[in-house]
Amino acid sequence: MAIILIIKKVQPAYSLIFGALIGGIIGSGGNLVTTVSAMVTGGESMISSVLRIMTSGILAGVLIKTGSAEKIAEVIVQKLGVKRALVSVSLATMVICAVGVFIDISVITVAPIASQTFAGILTEAGVPALSAGAMVHAGATVIDSLPHGSFFHATGGAAGMKINERMKLIPFEACVGLTSTIASVILYLVF
Repeated sequence: MAIILIIKKVQPAYSLIFGALIGGIIGSGGNLVTTVSAMVTGGESMISSVLRIMTSGILAGVLIKTGSAEKIAEVIVQKLGVKRALVSVSLATMVICAVGVFIDISVITVAPIASQTFAGILTEAGVPALSAGAMVHAGATVIDSLPHGSFFHATGGAAGMKINERMKLIPFEACVGLTSTIASVILYLVF
């Protein structure tokens, strides 16, 4: 129902709410109270994640539109040099993660400063944009599989694992991530 409404150009937020309402009523055998209660509980549980994403998008938009990202990138390169700029952007991403922001949101927040800092370096080195993106994505997946990442919690929650059980999988996750990163670098940078 939600997809049909979106195709019919109804606002996506209203389409999703109406689709959830119809699906809940059908799934609960026509109980409107149970359906609305489940919708409210579900909304409450995801609001903090949604706010993080919205705030990050707003911050990234402001950084780009005002020219702040370019200025920050210039200052980083001037003060630290190109080699240390990568370390500073990485550290900034780690600090943002450390205060409770998921890695994907941290990357979105820092990305405008990193497009501005490294775009010239990548193009001068002859790395196509698709290849650079694939390698960065593989690396971000590795970081997202660690305990602060959203992937870590999503997969653990889907399997019903407790945190101590999930922590035992970190070496396996590291091997999977390392393999995907190495394969990406070989595929997109070497070949």
